[in-house]
Amino acid sequence: QRLITSKNPVKALARALENPPTASKDAAVKCAAAEVVFRALEANADIAAAVEGVAAAGPGCLDILLKYVYLGLATPRPPLHEDAAAAEQDATLLEQKKWSGALLKWHPAVVEKTGPGGIIRVMVDRKTVG
Repeated sequence: QRLITSKNPVKALARALENPPTASKDAAVKCAAAEVVFRALEANADIAAAVEGVAAAGPGCLDILLKYVYLGLATPRPPLHEDAAAAEQDATLLEQKKWSGALLKWHPAVVEKTGPGGIIRVMVDRKTVG
């Protein structure tokens, strides 16, 4: 979190991916780790430079990043209560579309570095980040 606020989002992302809680059974730990990764993803304006920085951090970091991209795509925003205003619901849907669009920009950049093997490794690995 400190690296994100100090305007070093590439290093923040690499650091967040170094020790993911894949062995943890605690959902709160996994959720907190995912939140840090997602904030680091949002803070990175240059996706290609960020992917290069993550690749330099270690061989498995790109696979972990891909796991978080898939987690973000698979996890919708929480539903609003039925009594919420329509404008609030529309804003939430718009935010979800923007977030999914951002994650879909990360996916090809990561797969360009990992090749199709990265997708396969992530899909068959039983250790999850979420």
